[in-house]
Amino acid sequence: MSAERSTSDSMRSRLGWITLVLGVLTAAGTLRSFDPMVQGALVRTFIEALALYLAWPELVRLPKWIWTAIPVVIIVGAFRPQFLIFAIPALLLVIYLTPKRRGRD
Repeated sequence: MSAERSTSDSMRSRLGWITLVLGVLTAAGTLRSFDPMVQGALVRTFIEALALYLAWPELVRLPKWIWTAIPVVIIVGAFRPQFLIFAIPALLLVIYLTPKRRGRD
């Protein structure tokens, strides 16, 4: 358990540093007037990295099968968007109705 926790903390700290660098680049892009396309990409990537950094402790607790189910839903949605009407609510129901594991944290 300790090794798993230290790996998770290490990944979160790496993600934090990446987010910090993206934040600095975004601020520099705002001050120096980067190309609007580059600046927009930096802002979006910074916001996504920040959200991922803040959600990291909860993401570590997700079951392993969800890491397969989410990309499958995205791929199916890319080819057949009408299936998302059924796939996303079904995935959310499975996530919320699955019994929680009691573990030592």
